[in-house]
Amino acid sequence: MKGNSFKYSDRGFESEELLIRNFLDTGFNRFFRKGYKVTREFEIGSGRADILLVQIDERSCLFKNKVTLNPTEILISSILYHKKPISIKTLKTRTGLTPKKLLANLTSLTEKKLIEETSLNCYIKNESLTPYYKYLVSIEGKLSRWEEALTQAYRNRLFSNESYVLLDNKYIYNAYKNLNSFKQSNVGLISIDAETRETRMVFRPKKTNPLSNHFVWRAGYDLKERI
Repeated sequence: MKGNSFKYSDRGFESEELLIRNFLDTGFNRFFRKGYKVTREFEIGSGRADILLVQIDERSCLFKNKVTLNPTEILISSILYHKKPISIKTLKTRTGLTPKKLLANLTSLTEKKLIEETSLNCYIKNESLTPYYKYLVSIEGKLSRWEEALTQAYRNRLFSNESYVLLDNKYIYNAYKNLNSFKQSNVGLISIDAETRETRMVFRPKKTNPLSNHFVWRAGYDLKERI
């Protein structure tokens, strides 16, 4: 988007809910390919994502078998590799678990045939033990408070491949003036016009891996209960 080609609205949306609903109705398919499952108001960690666009990994045991995992098993699953064995000693250091609790959960995962012991006290996870989703886009909608939205959208990068702020075009000016903040955070910026319903991709971030494998597993396990 260049200089004077950017037009601002005189009228804005009456609520964030209307902003988000209009985006899903009119702007969603312009920028994101088909095949996503859509869910709303997803809470994880210290925040809540307004919109998640989820591509499910149908190879995952979480998708195929409705496997039940407790929080400790999720933590262990996020650390183990598929081919590189990890020792109990390393797992103890990285999880902070007591030897008794660690061993109990490793035994549980082994009995579920999700992990296996490759050599004495070393474990790998099976190919089907993957997060519920293979790609995720998160979107944080706000009428005008771009700084607050950017902070939350950056947090969403913990479990997202792409994270965006969606703003009312009436109030996009300050965010556009601070576009470098979005670029430095690798958070995208989308605007939507309340009058014309036109949606603009102001800045598209780079596609990346999520910042936290543990949050990917936590998000994936919660999403499998919703989608």
